Amino acid sequence: MLGRLDVDVAIYRDRVQVTERKSGIFIDQRADHPFSSDTQVVADATRFEHALSHALRQILKTGAYMLYEPRAVVGPTDPALTPAERALVRRVLQDTGFRRIEFEDE
Repeated sequence: MLGRLDVDVAIYRDRVQVTERKSGIFIDQRADHPFSSDTQVVADATRFEHALSHALRQILKTGAYMLYEPRAVVGPTDPALTPAERALVRRVLQDTGFRRIEFEDE
């Protein structure tokens, strides 16, 4: 069955957790290269994108998904993302192919 890609994204220090909403498939991806700093959860866009891409590839291997207007919902983080980090996360998700991006705490 072909489904539209719709995921929840949780971001922690040097870790990304992605859950495909319909099937409930959950991927916990530790970053191969740290993307957090002492003061920021997401400090390095390239390394964050690398970790996110690895998690997404594991989900995409499990079934057939339409990549037309995929959706990502970013959950709250601890500590909360700064406006600059939100912009970085939004840009990385857009660069990864997501067109509908929501932050749960907005």
